[in-house]
Amino acid sequence: MRRAVLALLLPAAALAACTTETPPTVATRPPGEVYQAPDASFLFVRPPNWRGQIIPRPAGPVGGASGAVEMRLRNLDVAQQQTVFTIYTFAPGAWRSLGDSAASVGSVVFEDSARVLVAALPAANPYPDMTPAAMRFDSLSLPLDTIRARIIVR
Repeated sequence: MRRAVLALLLPAAALAACTTETPPTVATRPPGEVYQAPDASFLFVRPPNWRGQIIPRPAGPVGGASGAVEMRLRNLDVAQQQTVFTIYTFAPGAWRSLGDSAASVGSVVFEDSARVLVAALPAANPYPDMTPAAMRFDSLSLPLDTIRARIIVR
């Protein structure tokens, strides 16, 4: 009987260990790891490896966006600070008015009746291949699904 129970519990424990990270909430993360958009339209839970590496900067809005913030790779040489991704905030009507050109802005990561959040990723790593800066950029870049999972809207 004991072996039968162990045979059932071991696969269940292995499966539980393989599940994805629980979506973040403000209550489960230290305050220093949460970035709040200047217009308070969203919070972004920074990954732990971003500490001291990525800095948020206001970005110029595009196509009717009411706000924009870039997450930039920190570098003492400002010219070397490259954008890891940008989040644009749109009113739903402004987003819909873009029509077919909306895809050129980015991908929707959150939408409700009050706002549409759009993430724009760089087309490619801006640093020369195999340089320390390129490897650092790659290690701190996030896929769209991860960005989506780390956005909190109140």
